[in-house]
Amino acid sequence: MTEDAIIRELRELRARVEQMWKNEIGGTPVGVVFFSIEGVLLVEANPLRLYNTSGANRTISKIFLSVGTAPTGASILVDVHKDGTTIFTNQTHRPAIAAGDFTGYTVDIDVSAWADNSYLEVFVDQVGSGISGSDLVIHIKYT
Repeated sequence: MTEDAIIRELRELRARVEQMWKNEIGGTPVGVVFFSIEGVLLVEANPLRLYNTSGANRTISKIFLSVGTAPTGASILVDVHKDGTTIFTNQTHRPAIAAGDFTGYTVDIDVSAWADNSYLEVFVDQVGSGISGSDLVIHIKYT
């Protein structure tokens, strides 16, 4: 195979990958930020702040939760605040991990706009009543 043929094949492959990316996510780049809380969960705030330093306004589209130890007796409920105020004006939209499960999510984000230089914080509002659950990771997907 000649060098020109290899270059042509690489260009065609790149074009196919770009088209698949556009088809998969509608042509809009997707990002994810993470919070994590190690150990046994307690009802508490995560003191960490994650700032949008991208230089652009973003839209939060999904919040996914996972734990290393599943809760028992009750669900884990998480709240996310932007600049000190919940993004779930309807509290039933908060992401949850049901008792006995290891994951949960929500796409019902009531206040999804995440302006440049705004920050997010995470609050554990409820833990399991038998086993609290442990090692929580919160994935916040945005475009």
